[in-house]
Amino acid sequence: MKRLKLNIVCLILTLGYSMAWAQPIDTVQKAAPTMSFSLEQAQTYAKENSPVLKNAKLDLEIAKKKVWEVTSMGLPQVSGKLSYTYSPKVSGMQDIFDNMFAGFPQDPNAEVISEADKKWNLPATLTASQIIFSGAYLVGLQSSKTFKSLSEINISKSTNDLNESVANAYYLVLVMQENRLIMDSLFIQTQKMVSEMEILKKSGFVDETAVDQIKYSANNLKNELTNLTYQVEFAKNLLRLQLGLDMKQDIVLTDKLNSLLEQNIQPQLLSNEFDSAANSDLKLVETSLKLKKLSLKLERFAYLPTIAGFYQYEHNFNDKMISMTPEHMLGISLSLPIFNSGQKWAKVQQAKMEVSKAENTKFQTNNGLQVAYSHALTSYNLALIKMSTNKENLELTNKIYNRTAIKLKNGMASSSELSQAQTQLLFAQASYYVTVVELVNAKNKLEKLNK
Repeated sequence: MKRLKLNIVCLILTLGYSMAWAQPIDTVQKAAPTMSFSLEQAQTYAKENSPVLKNAKLDLEIAKKKVWEVTSMGLPQVSGKLSYTYSPKVSGMQDIFDNMFAGFPQDPNAEVISEADKKWNLPATLTASQIIFSGAYLVGLQSSKTFKSLSEINISKSTNDLNESVANAYYLVLVMQENRLIMDSLFIQTQKMVSEMEILKKSGFVDETAVDQIKYSANNLKNELTNLTYQVEFAKNLLRLQLGLDMKQDIVLTDKLNSLLEQNIQPQLLSNEFDSAANSDLKLVETSLKLKKLSLKLERFAYLPTIAGFYQYEHNFNDKMISMTPEHMLGISLSLPIFNSGQKWAKVQQAKMEVSKAENTKFQTNNGLQVAYSHALTSYNLALIKMSTNKENLELTNKIYNRTAIKLKNGMASSSELSQAQTQLLFAQASYYVTVVELVNAKNKLEKLNK
């Protein structure tokens, strides 16, 4: 019964989920073909291949096996035992029996037990037992089901977290690629302008300082372009990590940023009400609270008796040996705690405090979710407002830059004015894409909080 209680306590208190990293593909193998993903395909692939979700599913299978482990403790248990002993010198019970019956008349036809037969013993025992009543077992059945429910909720939470992470990483790659594409176009345009200004300098229409200023701008754009190239690859690595892919696996994203952005602009989300009860984080905390209450129940049930029935059959292969144990035996055992100097009382009080802590955690988690949703809602609303403004600013600064470049070629603007226009364009471009990331992250956060 101590083993039963120990297993149940471990079952109630076990709450562990760990992250895992994808294993690298053998470098000796040939390079894998390029993989293409839409956002939906990426999320589906991640659900099937992410190490995090694989571990969550394994935790559920472990929980199912734990349910059967606890259930089987209350079912009939059968065990067998076979032992062999040999005594070089006859002594003990056999000598006692010989001395006790030495004065009685002996049956002349009785078989004489040799000294050799008295030296060895080979008993075999078969025991069957069945729990009749055990408070620990009753609590264990409830706990095993709750533990399984906890694992199921964890899969749901892991799936929601994974969908959000994949979406954020997917959008980040698209944003970086789009930003690099624009930067590349601007760099090519500036290089062309440098060539044109060199020709104008040879003809005496512009001085060398103006040409150097344009070259300076081109060099800065080249550095930014190199930086963006590395950022694109880093963003892809984040996505590969979420998908459970090798870091060397080449991937191509098939969705376009603008089409996905249209799906994320949903002002109606601002009027939705938040139901924290549907959130998987709160469900996990509530399930943990149930386990703490079951732990308290287990400690209280420790005051109750444990009743078990058993049947035992014993056979000695040395039939000449005298045994005091009946061949067949039925019995019932009752274990009742009487006095333990307040140990059980102390355990009950600790379990009560753990329940109180779990209730406080539930209260805090619920309030935290309300704050998180309010923050995500505000962030989404601000991103929607900034999106329109920053997009317009990007279009305006692009026009200003193009007009300034034309004026510079015609001698109507200075190179410093072009540099200023370029700085404005780059700032507007950065602001716009930062807003895109903020919008997408806030939208994904809102969706996850509602699951």
